[in-house]
Amino acid sequence: MIQYSKPFATLLQQKDDHAQIEEAILKIAKVLEENHRLKEEIQSLKIWQSVLENLQSAPREFLYQNKYKLLCFNGLEAEISIPEGYRPQAKEKSLLIEAAFQRVVGYSVKVRFRFIANP
Repeated sequence: MIQYSKPFATLLQQKDDHAQIEEAILKIAKVLEENHRLKEEIQSLKIWQSVLENLQSAPREFLYQNKYKLLCFNGLEAEISIPEGYRPQAKEKSLLIEAAFQRVVGYSVKVRFRFIANP
C-alpha cells in the first residue's frame, strides 16, 4: 500500500474542499437566480392584477370569464393568452388593456395576444 506524505494528503483534502466550495457557490448562484425570476414573476402578476382592477367592471368580468392570462411582462410588452374564439374582439380589448397598463405603471405598454385553442 502506498503511503502518502502528510503534505500530499493535505493538498488532496484542500482540492476536495475547493471543489465542494465551487459546487456550493454554483448552487447558491442558481438559487439566487431562481429567486430573482420568481420575484419578477410575482411583480408581473401584481401589475396584471392591478391592470384588471383598473378596467371597468364589464371588460374586467369579460377577461376573467374568458380566461385571459398574463403570460409574460417585461416592462415594455405584455403577452396575454386568450381563447381563439375571441380573436375578433382582440383589438378592442388590447386598447382597453393598454390604457389600464398606462394607468398602473405610468407609461405605455404594448399588449400582444397569443391565441389558444378554445378549451
